[in-house]
Amino acid sequence: MALHAKIAKGQSTAERSAARNPCPLLDHGNGRCLIYDHRPLACRGWNSLDAGKCEAAIGDTKNALNVPVFAAQRVATQGITGGIVVGLAEAGWKKSAVHFVVALNIALTEPEACERWLAGEALFDAAAVDDDDWIETRCMPV
Repeated sequence: MALHAKIAKGQSTAERSAARNPCPLLDHGNGRCLIYDHRPLACRGWNSLDAGKCEAAIGDTKNALNVPVFAAQRVATQGITGGIVVGLAEAGWKKSAVHFVVALNIALTEPEACERWLAGEALFDAAAVDDDDWIETRCMPV
């Protein structure tokens, strides 16, 4: 995970997508998510209506292939995410998106990460992504 986090840190969504680095939380034996039941909301919003096109998009490192997705699921996930961001901002929490793997690596490797973050330390600033870079645009809704 640390290597993936190092590579992803500072990259835009488009750069991470073009690099085609698989998520370090995938089981390399069967390709399944190790935290599927507890996966982040962003992961829950992704879906594919065509497994063949999805697999082709993963394997094609030169072309941005459109994978048809169930639009309602994407829109609902984005709406929930937006509501969470607004709620956190209204509660006084810092509004910023983070790259999940980079933030998870920080949480797992920094001593007392949870306590330090809750005390107000800007522990996850190194994992922040631009607000305009939150949404991956490689898949097209149908």
